[in-house]
Amino acid sequence: MPELHELSIASNLIQALKDAMEQHPGSLGVSSFEVRIGKASFVSREQLGFCLEILCKEDGPLKDARVSFSEEDVEIRCSGCGRIGPMDMASDPSFHYALPIFACPECGSSVEITKGRSISLTNVTLSMEGE
Repeated sequence: MPELHELSIASNLIQALKDAMEQHPGSLGVSSFEVRIGKASFVSREQLGFCLEILCKEDGPLKDARVSFSEEDVEIRCSGCGRIGPMDMASDPSFHYALPIFACPECGSSVEITKGRSISLTNVTLSMEGE
């Protein structure tokens, strides 16, 4: 059973697809779209995909849409030395995800995540009248 978190995200993505259709008069439906998942969002691709599949099947203009996924790496900025780069992650077998290390690998200071927390809709292809 999917988590409510992924179901809520899927619902928001479906609404964004409907908004894209409304912005393009003559669109008949969505052919395909891509979802970019930031590694620091801790969203399950499998559960989100399941939710999207169910919600798309229930919606006429989205029922034939093909979804693909991509990942966005995590980038951090150190508050101490100013280093900008990837975040270190520690694997823990008791969790399903790698755990982020919120410390600079150079100096040990605290860090701010500057990239990799979001989930975004990209590469939306609409079916248009007359095609």
